[in-house]
Amino acid sequence: MRDRPGSAWFVILPLLSGLLLTGCIKIDSTLDVASDGSGTWRLVYGIPLHMIRQMEMSRNVSLDLEKAARPQGGSLVDRAQDIPYLFDEDRIRQRFKALEVQGIELSKIQTRSSGGWRNVDLSIKFTRLETLLRQPFLDSLGVSLSGAGTSSCKLVISLPGMGKTEMLPDPEDTAVSQKVSPFLNGLRVVSRIGFPGDIRNSTSFASDGRRATWEWDYDKDARALLRLSRDKMIVIFDSSGTSLRDFSKPALQE
Repeated sequence: MRDRPGSAWFVILPLLSGLLLTGCIKIDSTLDVASDGSGTWRLVYGIPLHMIRQMEMSRNVSLDLEKAARPQGGSLVDRAQDIPYLFDEDRIRQRFKALEVQGIELSKIQTRSSGGWRNVDLSIKFTRLETLLRQPFLDSLGVSLSGAGTSSCKLVISLPGMGKTEMLPDPEDTAVSQKVSPFLNGLRVVSRIGFPGDIRNSTSFASDGRRATWEWDYDKDARALLRLSRDKMIVIFDSSGTSLRDFSKPALQE
């Protein structure tokens, strides 16, 4: 796989599919947008420590093989093998430092290991929603924001691709489910988006005035992984008095 200059692999979302397919993972995201397009984003994620150790070992072996086979340089290491770096506080700080000139600032980060899990809790501030969503670390998301009738805006977010859905475990196949469940038990992804105006319609699991919430929880729904591969986060909200600008970008196809 090619490297892209400035690729910020330290943020969880572009590696969502890789993380989910390694086993149980917990992701909790809260994005709040103000009327001028600025806002905050809190991202909390965790993965079992033994999985990080396994991925580190796998990556080291892959790098050694590449050095022997490709002495001229370049990298074919799978992107998901960079996942351990997502839990390295110093690397995260360094990468976000480079984004401050674009109005994206890391305001808080906490990393900790507890109960066999490695967890990261980070918060950022941004001056323009469009600038945030156009960052390379979100290149696997398809996004559009556009006017939708009188004083309304429509936000559509296509989630990171999970590969061909026919390759995902079929929850109706008991034999397959019994084999994959130990790896997927505990998988939970929650995403919240707060808007500057009242929500008029959405595909969310739940909404409360100006905040929509989506949830994919394997322990509650055996089809959670399949839903993640197909769902879109869509919200139509009141944009009266806002200065949000229309924009769109397709998801980058690897």
